[in-house]
Amino acid sequence: MSQIFWLTLRQLAGVRRLSLVGLLALLPLGLTLLGRLLSDEGGSVDESITVLVDGLAVSAVMPLIVMSLATVSFGSEVEDRTLSYIALKPVARWKIALAKLLAPLALAAPLVTVSVAAAAYIELSALGDGAARSTLAVAVALLAGVFTYCSLFTWLGLVTSRALALAIVYVFLWEGLVVSFIGGASYLSARGYVLGVMYGLDREGMEALSERAVELPAAVVGAVVVSILFFGLTTRRLKTMDIP
Repeated sequence: MSQIFWLTLRQLAGVRRLSLVGLLALLPLGLTLLGRLLSDEGGSVDESITVLVDGLAVSAVMPLIVMSLATVSFGSEVEDRTLSYIALKPVARWKIALAKLLAPLALAAPLVTVSVAAAAYIELSALGDGAARSTLAVAVALLAGVFTYCSLFTWLGLVTSRALALAIVYVFLWEGLVVSFIGGASYLSARGYVLGVMYGLDREGMEALSERAVELPAAVVGAVVVSILFFGLTTRRLKTMDIP
């Protein structure tokens, strides 16, 4: 299992891919620092949470980084028809699935969490008290979101060669459009779970999310169920698919 993990990590950690996702991860922090340099006066806390955390980080930066890594975790072997070399190893299918899940997670989690949490702390500390608690809520929620997206997109990369395109459709059509107009759809949305964890951990600081976030128990259960479900589907697919 460790060999598969390190092999996948090396495949994902190409210079071009890491450069692109690294620049994307630094976008919230860079924009925050630029805003601080250009203006001494900030907006309100609610505005910062809505624009920086939800609008930029949760809705765009996090899913884009995860999909760019997780959809190719299996994708390269499926496309090159080399998955059989891994499947022939005396390793349980669930261990293969776990290694393929942990590799993009190991890259995406620090990239997303560190940059966005740092940006949130810089922005919120300039606007008032409670920045540390809010930043912790943001970091924990992002970790939950990265894990959920990784499980979903790793499975997607195994079942179709159009995983990246379908991931984009899911994020920007379902989570960005449908969920915005149908409140109940948030219970079937990874973004809804992320916002729910943020708001549940810091209701006062994250008041701006109150109308968009699901309840904390529902968010936690939803993230866990989705992660386990798609990990199970990945394992099942490895067991049943015809591997060339």
